[in-house]
Amino acid sequence: NDASAASNVAVEILDRDKTRLALQQASQTVSVDAQGNAELSFYANYIATADNPQPGRADADATFMINYN
Repeated sequence: NDASAASNVAVEILDRDKTRLALQQASQTVSVDAQGNAELSFYANYIATADNPQPGRADADATFMINYN
């Protein structure tokens, strides 16, 4: 356990409307332009997962699956 690591915190990922993304579920459909390009906007926040969150380093990884139809 790293003494400099934050505790009782997580990173939430929000969509372009700043709505929290549900894990393991599809999010909003995104329009694609004539060249096949799309712009995906996301936001991230630190959130407390329990009482008494502690400051420190809080790293996170996110994996996105994109279904292109």
